[in-house]
Amino acid sequence: MDAWPAAVWIVAGVLGFTAAPWAYATWKGIAFFVLGTPPLLLLAGTAVHRFHRTVAAMLTEVFPGGGTIAGFVGAVIRAMLRLVEAVLILSLARGALVMMQAGPGAG
Repeated sequence: MDAWPAAVWIVAGVLGFTAAPWAYATWKGIAFFVLGTPPLLLLAGTAVHRFHRTVAAMLTEVFPGGGTIAGFVGAVIRAMLRLVEAVLILSLARGALVMMQAGPGAG
């Protein structure tokens, strides 16, 4: 299981809090950090780990001998995957923050 999706979620929450601390009531902070981080860690962390293992197996099939080209292609693909995953997690965190700002206690 990869822990970095949960770390991205926590960083997004901290940045959202520092940008608008008045928007965080007690229940909103608890909902975002305490209730949001463990499911993200379990679901996204497990999915990311399995996805990266699958991509590594596919790269092994395409480049059976390994070598520098295989290493370079693998590094580029892993970097692109991490970027896409980070964008998805940040979008999810942004959506959660917007929903909490529009929810009960928003006034």
